[in-house]
Formats: sequence, structure tokens, C-alpha cells
Amino acid sequence: MEFLKNQDMLMDIIDKTDIISKMKVGFWVIEYPEEGQPRMYGDPMMHLIMGNDKEMSPEEMHQFWFERIDSTYVQMIEEAINNLKKNYTTEARYPWYHPKKGWTFVRCGAFRDESYKAGVRIKGFHKDVTEQMELEIREDDKHKVVDLKKLKMYSPYFIEMCDELFEIDAVDFTIRTIFYRKL
Repeated sequence: MEFLKNQDMLMDIIDKTDIISKMKVGFWVIEYPEEGQPRMYGDPMMHLIMGNDKEMSPEEMHQFWFERIDSTYVQMIEEAINNLKKNYTTEARYPWYHPKKGWTFVRCGAFRDESYKAGVRIKGFHKDVTEQMELEIREDDKHKVVDLKKLKMYSPYFIEMCDELFEIDAVDFTIRTIFYRKL
């Protein structure tokens, strides 16, 4: 293997755009202005990942993204946004409703852009990790998954630690199976 003698040679070999597009990572910016609605901007891959195939204003794009977050995760995402506003970096994984694929799982990471002075601006990435999660679950031949969306919501790590997982509806007290260990 040939040794790369300097950083410039390495940068010539690495095509970051190619790597990012093959990994299906989209980049975005969200602005929370001092007055007005939040605005979201995305690169072409971000629009593709979100299934957004029509022209939208930045305010509509933010609404398009935010209203599709699973309702049980909205508080977690709002807390992550508040942490970003306090200048922390953060990462989250949550269910998101894709307009064509249905429920997907996304992973996002972000940081606060200190150069923006008219409110708060955060910059980050968005990656659909649904296939990766489903592959990990399918490769587990010890369990029968009954409700994949709920398993994704509660955490795929439960499947490693538990023989079975159930959800109890607080309204009608019905018990729903999420997964169980095969016999």
C-alpha cells in the first residue's frame, strides 16, 4: 500500500460529495429568527430524503419536517433544539413520517451557528437509518417482531435484553405485543 506523503494528496483522493451522496446524508439549516416563523433550508439530498418534491418556502419546509415527527418524540426534539440554542451540539434518532415510504427512522446531528445574530441558526445533517435498523432486527432470528414501528420507537436495544415487550394502552388497558422470543 502506497503511503500518502501529504494532506493535499489525501484530499485529492477523497471526494466528500461522492461519499456523502452514497451514504444518503442531507444537510440543512434551521433559523429561529427573533420575530417570525422558523425557516428551514436543505440541500438537494435533504429534499430527496424527506420526499419533498415540490417547491416550498423555508417556513413551509420547516413545517413539513416538524409536523411529521412522531408525536411521542416531539418533546425530545424540542429539548434538543433548546440545547442547541444554548450552544450545545446534539444528535437524535426518531421516527419520522415520510410522505411516500410511511414511517421511517432518521438520525440527525447539529450545532449552533454563532455567526447568525438575528436569532438562532442551527446547522446539521439528516440521514434515513430505517434500512440499517430493519436489517439489524431481521438478522436477529431469536425474536418475532409484531410491530416494527413500536419496536423502533421504544428502542432496538430492548430486543437484546428482553424475551418479550408489550405496550399497555392507558385509555382502554389493552395489551399489545411489540415482540417476543421465538420458541
